[in-house]
Amino acid sequence: MDDELFHCIQDQTGRERLRDALMDTYFPRYTPQSSENITRKYGPGDEGNEHKKLKEWIAQNPMELGITDVKSRKIEYVLPSGDAADIVFELDGNRYIVVEIETFDPYPGCYQALKYRVLKCAELGEDLKSSNVEAILVAWTIPEVVNTFCKKYGIRFVEKKL
Repeated sequence: MDDELFHCIQDQTGRERLRDALMDTYFPRYTPQSSENITRKYGPGDEGNEHKKLKEWIAQNPMELGITDVKSRKIEYVLPSGDAADIVFELDGNRYIVVEIETFDPYPGCYQALKYRVLKCAELGEDLKSSNVEAILVAWTIPEVVNTFCKKYGIRFVEKKL
């Protein structure tokens, strides 16, 4: 779009409405017809009991991660790609937090948290570096390699074991 045209719209609300209309026109939101074909991240088995327990506890106690102003929470939030984030919190001010839970090995989880943040930004039509979407990795322990990765890519991390 022509920058000059975009700046002709003086108020923030007008610019946001124009952006949303253009996004819907050129990048319509896809809604999967069925979740049956979505490959689950747990493979042929199911998630472990400890993982499930921690995920449900975090979903009910977001303040333990410093999360306030929660409007809604969704466990196993399916993104348009078919990937499922453990938890997605919607906050006041059109902000979101994607949470990845890991119990035994947090290394793959730091990559998943990064992926889910990017996918949520894309779903919303936001810039991939938008401050409106945050990622948090919650794990029993955070080794130094995961700590370094998370810091480099702006993923907040929290050690938590129930």
